[in-house]
Amino acid sequence: MGEGIRPGFCCIEFVDSGADSFDPTLRNAQAAYANPEFSSITGLSGAPVYNARANALCGMVVRGSMNGSVCAIRYFDILDMMQLLTGVHDGQSKTFYRKSWRPLRRL
Repeated sequence: MGEGIRPGFCCIEFVDSGADSFDPTLRNAQAAYANPEFSSITGLSGAPVYNARANALCGMVVRGSMNGSVCAIRYFDILDMMQLLTGVHDGQSKTFYRKSWRPLRRL
């Protein structure tokens, strides 16, 4: 058999680079590694995205790519995910809400 996806657990650090220009429910994050111990992020979709500064869950990975030592992901923002889950729970076919956030300060 060929090499398949093997489960593993690790902390991969990314830096949020803002909202996606095509889909306001998605956010982008990038990372660059000097000597990465991995060459692919296949299977990362569905992984939780955690904000270490806020000590909180902030989303779920939906897309990712790796080009050499540079890695990029798109993740579903937790605010939008909660709106979706609340609507599904309440049996709603649509929902309306305003989205606003404060950008994080760099330390």
